[in-house]
Formats: sequence, C-alpha cells, structure tokens
Amino acid sequence: KVRFKEAYLDTIYTLSENKLSPYLIFNTGKYHYPAEERYQQKENDERVKIDYVMESTTLIIFQFRQRGEVYTGIYNKDTQITQIAKGQNFVNDIDHFMPLNPRNCNTDNEYVDLVQANTILEWMEEHPEVNPDGKFSFIKGINEESNPVVILMK
Repeated sequence: KVRFKEAYLDTIYTLSENKLSPYLIFNTGKYHYPAEERYQQKENDERVKIDYVMESTTLIIFQFRQRGEVYTGIYNKDTQITQIAKGQNFVNDIDHFMPLNPRNCNTDNEYVDLVQANTILEWMEEHPEVNPDGKFSFIKGINEESNPVVILMK
C-alpha cells in the first residue's frame, strides 16, 4: 500500500490503481486547515497543521503545530484513545534515559530515533544520576565525533 499526505493537511490517502481514497482523517474540528488556505499569507496560527504521521500495527504517532507550538500525539488503534503532549519528545519513563523523538517506524513495528552523539553526551552531563552501565554502557565508548546512535522503541 502506498500512503500519501499533503503538507499540513489532515487527511492521509491510499494510492491504489491510480486513485486516491481517504484512509485516515484527523478530526481537527473548528481548527481545520483547508487546503485552499495553505499558501495564503493571512494569519493561520489557530489552525492545526499536521506535520507528519507514522503508523505501526497498533499505534499512530503524529506531530502537529498550532499557535507556534509543536505537539506530539499517540493514537492507540486498539483502545481508540488519543493522547497529546506539548513538544516533540516523549519522556522516557521506561528506563529514564533521554527523551525520545520517533522519526520512523520499521517493519517490526519499532519506532526509530536517531540521536547525535554530542546530544547524548550533553544530556548525560545534565543528568549525572543516570548510570552509564548495563544497556547504557555504549555511552562510555562515544565522543562528540562518534556516529549517531539509533534508538529503537517498541
């Protein structure tokens, strides 16, 4: 299946047999951002602008902007509950490592974040309570010139 979404708009389409059919529509209510207003210069700060969407078999993670702020949402397909938080990152309350910002979803339904080594080192300086042992022992081997670190989230 091929999915298609125009910048900022609230509908995701499925492309099949050279036809687009709506697959998912975000209910933005009175904050709907009509396609015809997308490139107008007038003030559209109240409108909800959907930046991007990622989907696994159980979750849909999306980010949007409104009034100059970024929000991240998670829609659970099983419970049909949506949770929204201000900002781009999720607090990592599982192992209390740095905040997570999923950027993609792989075929194993894992969300993926790519973090620069210097960002990890700076975060570790600000959080000395996090012990760089066990699953975080990789931190001992990185420096500011190291390759980015791939973080997988299930």
